[in-house]
Amino acid sequence: MKKFLKVLKVLLAVIAALLIVVCCVVEVYPAFHDKVGSFETDASMADWMKGIDDDRLLSDISIPGIHDAASDECQLRLMTKCQDKDITSLLYDGYRYIDARLGYEEINGEKNLTYYHGFLHCLNGVFPWSAHLTFEDVAKQCGAFLKENPSETIIFVVKHEQLNTSDAEFEETLHYLIDKSETKDMWLLTDSIPTLGEARGKIVLFRRYPDDANLGVKSGIYIDWEKQAEAPDGDSSLTYAKEEKDTFSLYVQDRYKYDAETKWQVFEETAALEKQPEDVLINFLSSNGTAAYGHPYALAKPLNRNLKENTPKVLPGWTVVDFGDAELAKLIIDSNK
Repeated sequence: MKKFLKVLKVLLAVIAALLIVVCCVVEVYPAFHDKVGSFETDASMADWMKGIDDDRLLSDISIPGIHDAASDECQLRLMTKCQDKDITSLLYDGYRYIDARLGYEEINGEKNLTYYHGFLHCLNGVFPWSAHLTFEDVAKQCGAFLKENPSETIIFVVKHEQLNTSDAEFEETLHYLIDKSETKDMWLLTDSIPTLGEARGKIVLFRRYPDDANLGVKSGIYIDWEKQAEAPDGDSSLTYAKEEKDTFSLYVQDRYKYDAETKWQVFEETAALEKQPEDVLINFLSSNGTAAYGHPYALAKPLNRNLKENTPKVLPGWTVVDFGDAELAKLIIDSNK
């Protein structure tokens, strides 16, 4: 019996050590590893929209965007971390498109929405046990930025990420939270693409879910698209998809299961697309790779380097990246004619 207990203690010690190593790989290392680009925030980009004419439609402006914007702190960081900066820093770097992935959650008995990457939570702190990041946490950051920089606007694209409630209840909860938010008067709720003049100082709501709550114009601008992932049958020639909405055409390239080389190819091909000013083009540079479990940093490093070293002559529409930095944002902003 004593020999058995001794072996058991050794086995438990080995298991504990392995768990610590796994925790370091999955959580600690990704939280502090070297950055994809410069970590410094460039405050000179805080009001870059000041130089754009009021009558330009948002869809006609080259705008830098952030994929999974709230995922700088999240659970299982190795597979889910897509940014190194919080949203305030990214806004000051020049990013104006926020990819907001939300799910229903009750907190202290109150209905709420919190940020997710897939089925995992985004967090309001560096530790795995930190509080879940809420809709209002990010809304406050957006509101504070716009108060300081009223020439700017924020394209706030909401996806119903955690499908633990109906689209109707999700939508009703979102608008309940907007109505009680400190930023209530800063939201632009419309169903058509506004001009920059109409959107200055505002958070413009775009939605990737149906208006099942029948809110009409108040529901926001509908820009959902079919899940793209990898090309069917390994056809890497597949680039963007086109979908017709009520008042505009939507072009989206979001092939998130491509390797870095193929992803760069389809990104460049989509950047060469010619469209009408009222049409929306969203061109994702982010990818999860072809493995069963992704590591966004491993894909972002070569893809972001490619954009810095081989910037297409024109970057129409909204370019959405992982691990965004000030240099990437400026390249996209400088694409405006």
